[in-house]
Parts: sequence; structure tokens; C-alpha cells
Amino acid sequence: MKIANKISLSFLITVLILTIIAGTVFYLIAKDSLQKAIYNNLATACCFRSDNIKTYLKMLEISVGQLSQSTVLADFLKLSDKENPQRNDAFDVAMKRLARTKEANPAIAEFLLMNKTGRVAASSDKSSIGQDESADSIFLGGQKEIFIKDVYYSETFKEPLMAVSAPFMDGVTGKLLGVLAARVRLTDLNNIVASEIGMGKTGEIYIVNEYGYMITPSRFEKGAVLKQKVDTENVRQARLHKDIEHLLSQQKVAGIYPDYRGVQVLGANEYIPLMQWAVIAEIDAKEAFR
Repeated sequence: MKIANKISLSFLITVLILTIIAGTVFYLIAKDSLQKAIYNNLATACCFRSDNIKTYLKMLEISVGQLSQSTVLADFLKLSDKENPQRNDAFDVAMKRLARTKEANPAIAEFLLMNKTGRVAASSDKSSIGQDESADSIFLGGQKEIFIKDVYYSETFKEPLMAVSAPFMDGVTGKLLGVLAARVRLTDLNNIVASEIGMGKTGEIYIVNEYGYMITPSRFEKGAVLKQKVDTENVRQARLHKDIEHLLSQQKVAGIYPDYRGVQVLGANEYIPLMQWAVIAEIDAKEAFR
């Protein structure tokens, strides 16, 4: 082989090697940049939903807290003597107040007014009157401060609900008169996380409770609420960084890991300390890198 041909061949091989190296470096840089951009989009969506969820929970606390200041309901609770001639009138007024307040908010399934022993004294649903709720967390948790009961399945309403309760205190003696509770449908909570705008064909946002179960609907699995267990790296990371608000500020890169379906996804997360919830945002890796 002539020297000129050897030089040309060596040159071509060198160029080819340099091209492969440069292409590989460019690919890795581009992939890293894309992955960061995807994470920022997911984290932004997750932060936005998380803030809205916190605002919603605060609104529930405020609305139930305000109703627990009602003099009409407090006066009824004070009339504990069933022989008191004023009790029937006070009962009617209390029932009307609870019913009207419920009608004004379609998300409320029921308002309960429990006496200091935990028995339902008045309700927006007459069938609940007389029920003993003394062992329920809506009574136990609401005796001293406003309390939010995590999502649970209601056998009465045949659907998942959450509940908010607040104490009724005697303004003179400071003693407990009873507890007001609102059973809340998940419509508003679901609407906050359900929007698929900007999430592509496979992106979704959902909430996982402290026990690792999904409490908002899945985009892929029917009947997932309180049934779908989610023990993924994304959920574990949310709990690991529970003291950090808005992980977007940490310049973290999205991880790639299997989700609850076993599908490789990119994800971001937020943690809501009040409820020990993990807010999860994910999109299939195939779609993300397409």
C-alpha cells in the first residue's frame, strides 16, 4: 500500500474515531439537558398541584372552623337535658343550619354534630342521628383542635371520603360541648391533580397516603383509590426529602425507575407534611425521550 493511501486511511480512521467520540459526548450532553428539562416540567407541575392541595386543605379547615363557632349549634349542644322544653326548637334550628350549609357546598357529603360523648346529636342526614362515633378519629381528633381525617372508604356512602372536624367549646367555661365534623367527597381533590394538560399521553399526577396507597385516581388503573399500593423510588424520595419544600429549587435531575405498573418513567415529587402525603408526577421514559 502506498504511503499516501496509508496516510489517507489513517486520517479517515482518526476522523471517524473523533466523530464517534464527539457524537457520543454530544448525545450524552443533549440527553442530560433533555432529562433536566423534563424534570423541571414535572417538578413545576408537581409544585403547582402541591400548593393547590395545601390551599384546599386550609380552606376546609377554615370553613369547618367557622361553622364550629356557630352560636345556633353551640346553644343546641348546651341543651343536653332532653326534658328541656327548648330543646326541640333548638334541634330544628340546628338541623336546618347543617342542611343549608351542606346544600351550599356540593363537595360535602354530610355534616355531623356530635355531643361530648361522641353521639350524633344533629346531622344533615337524619339517618345518622343517634350513631355512636366516640371511637372514630373524627371525634377523637377533633376534641382539641381542627383535625383532618385521611381518605377512607365510607360504607354508608359507598365511596372514598375524607373528613374534617373541629371542637365546640363553651365560651364561658372553656369545656368541650361537642365536635362538628364534615364528611367530604374527593371531587375537588381529584380535580386538582387530574388535569392532563402538559402531561402528554402517559403523564400523570397522583397522591399516595402515608400507608403507601393511591388516594386519587390512576390514569391507567381503574379502581386504584385505596387499593393500588405504590412503593416506588419516587415515593421513597418524597418521604426522604419531606423537610424540603419544592424540590425544584434543589436542581435535581429526574430519576428513571419503574412505576407501580412496572413501566420505566421519569418522575418528580412533593411532600405534604400535614397529611403525610406524597404528590407524585411521572411520565413514561419512552414518551419523554421520543
